[in-house]
Amino acid sequence: MQTVYVVIPNYNGVRLLAECIHSVQSGSGYFLHIVVVDDASDDASMRILQQFLRDITVIQLPENRRFAAAANVGIEYALTHGADYIFLLNSDAQVSEGCLLQLLDFMNANLRVAACQPLLVDKYSPEYIQSAGVRCSFTGRGWDNLMGARVECCPHDTEEAQKIALAPLLRTVPSPFPIVGCTGGAVFFRAEALIRTLEFEQVFDESLGMYAEDLDLAFRFHQRYAATRLPFWCIPCAMVLHSGSESTRLLGIGWKIALTEKNAVQMILRYFPAMYVGVAICVFLGTALMMALVQTFRGQPKIALATLQGVGRGLVDGLRMFKRKRVPFSYRRFYELVDWNRILPPKRTTEERVI
Repeated sequence: MQTVYVVIPNYNGVRLLAECIHSVQSGSGYFLHIVVVDDASDDASMRILQQFLRDITVIQLPENRRFAAAANVGIEYALTHGADYIFLLNSDAQVSEGCLLQLLDFMNANLRVAACQPLLVDKYSPEYIQSAGVRCSFTGRGWDNLMGARVECCPHDTEEAQKIALAPLLRTVPSPFPIVGCTGGAVFFRAEALIRTLEFEQVFDESLGMYAEDLDLAFRFHQRYAATRLPFWCIPCAMVLHSGSESTRLLGIGWKIALTEKNAVQMILRYFPAMYVGVAICVFLGTALMMALVQTFRGQPKIALATLQGVGRGLVDGLRMFKRKRVPFSYRRFYELVDWNRILPPKRTTEERVI
């Protein structure tokens, strides 16, 4: 029997943590090992976890290290305990019934696929999609594929719809489709694919912290570890209800903006072909300055300052790690994996991005 570990990084997720664990236990239809990595929460998360100690493993970090590090701790624990598959899940998400079985069946039928993800839908408006994979713009800024679109926008298999019972939100059965990368919010990894990365580096780059750590992992896979041209897939008939930013909301929007801007610079410096690096950085700086000015005129100087701070940190860190972490795409792969004709991520998108 294959061994499946569910890794749940948690930081101040007390409000939804119990629901997340219950949904995994009751909705999988498969024996699972659940590992919760608490990232030094200062709320009542550990008190909630005490209720589950007989059924789950809890790893408590002594200090807050952010999502990438917490995920790495859980993944490495799972790999050392013989995991065949690892399902990384946010603590503010709930797994729908049968979701894990559908992901497992897909991976067993497609042995060269490194990872797949369910369709993340809004917990409070489940007819709308939050993520069907991750994408990257010409300025290195990432976003979620099909974000804000209705569930019906996914590619569908109308013939298969006649054979099986339909999910309540779907008129036809959605078909799996290839994506640039899987979101870190809910992703089903093949263990042997992650082991390949650990031979040389961490699974998630902890210097990124969070926001773009999943995009960075996807880019590294495409460059170094993929056994096929299409290593990542979205399985939209498998669904996860996601609240979104539940554990980071108290940190404020300025903190998130600074981190996303910092990591956007990293994506350009690490992966863009030499001919595009300078142009992309100039365009990035121009848009960052424009956003800072708009935020200032709107009476949000703290957010404007956070934008500029993120840019500065991104340039300093990126240039320092330029030689050590640079794995540039070929021009063909750049055009396939980066939305090079888009400067800023859209607020909402209704088109799927396949490769």
